[in-house]
Amino acid sequence: MPDIHSNFPPSSAERHLNCTASLLLEAQCPNTENDAAREGTYAHWVASNKIAKTLNLEPDTGEPDRLPEWDADEMDHLTDNYTDYVMSESFLIGGEKIIPEHRVSFNKWVDGGFGTSDCIIIGSDTISIIDFKYGKTEVRIDNNVQLKIYALGAVQEFGSPAITKVRMHIFQPRIDNIGCFEMTVADLVSWADTFVRPRAEAALSGKESSFEKGPWCKYCKARAICGKKNKEVLEVLKTIDRTEPLTDEKIAEYLPIIDDIADWVSVVKEYATAKAVNGKEWPGMTLKAGRSKRVYTDEKAVEEKAEKLNVDIHETKILTPAALEKKVGKNVYTEEFSNFVKTEPGKPTLVKEK
Repeated sequence: MPDIHSNFPPSSAERHLNCTASLLLEAQCPNTENDAAREGTYAHWVASNKIAKTLNLEPDTGEPDRLPEWDADEMDHLTDNYTDYVMSESFLIGGEKIIPEHRVSFNKWVDGGFGTSDCIIIGSDTISIIDFKYGKTEVRIDNNVQLKIYALGAVQEFGSPAITKVRMHIFQPRIDNIGCFEMTVADLVSWADTFVRPRAEAALSGKESSFEKGPWCKYCKARAICGKKNKEVLEVLKTIDRTEPLTDEKIAEYLPIIDDIADWVSVVKEYATAKAVNGKEWPGMTLKAGRSKRVYTDEKAVEEKAEKLNVDIHETKILTPAALEKKVGKNVYTEEFSNFVKTEPGKPTLVKEK
């Protein structure tokens, strides 16, 4: 489950511990979620329920929304692999308890800090933390800060003199990025005492915090408004003479950071649009509804109806509503299938007023 209420979410811990000023700056920014994040949320729900079934635990009945374009067969296969991985790790460390989707608190080091770990396995002398990543952007495994924060929470709750080691895993099957690193509990706690506690305190209070540019900037909600991140881009933009054409020499000067400029333009537009959706008025700009799309409200009912009508609605996966209408004709579609379809509004876009 997303740590949406945590004041120090583990998923952003690397950023907030290295760039301590980013935490309070991000708090000023609107929350956004894309389809990839929603797909990951759904895959986590499927995975946790498979582990719950394996362990004869109560399932989570709160099924998240699912989009028909997601590859259900792939998700089923990869979540099976994740379940097998969890069970293998439990066997390896002599697991005495497996706890899927468990909220842990690490408030001994971070005031109010908590997060939800995908899976914790308690062994006789080892705790294993397994983080299931469904995305396709490679996540670093060795010395992963998010995993270490989850491990701190697990040690705080389940630690004992007998537990001397933590094993931390990334399971990212869509790109075959799967691995583990280990630490002694003593080294983990030392890192938390000397690094996490003081830097988290600076991040939460804003006192003696600082901006630091690094790989953690990539997913920062505040990267559109962060002067440190955009300093080089803004300085280059100031040098553009609007009255003269660009020379080859100037283009050569801009080319090394052209991708940074494009990224800045994109994230500023995304930030401004999100603020506009939340009520912010930008002079000379207006929100325009994006292109709407039809989605099934009951995919199973559509398949049953199509079977009765002897209509093949699968290619590699179920046809979209638009493709189904084209295949069976508008009249049949309206009479037989439209009850199982809804139209979702398109994503708002910020455009110039006419």
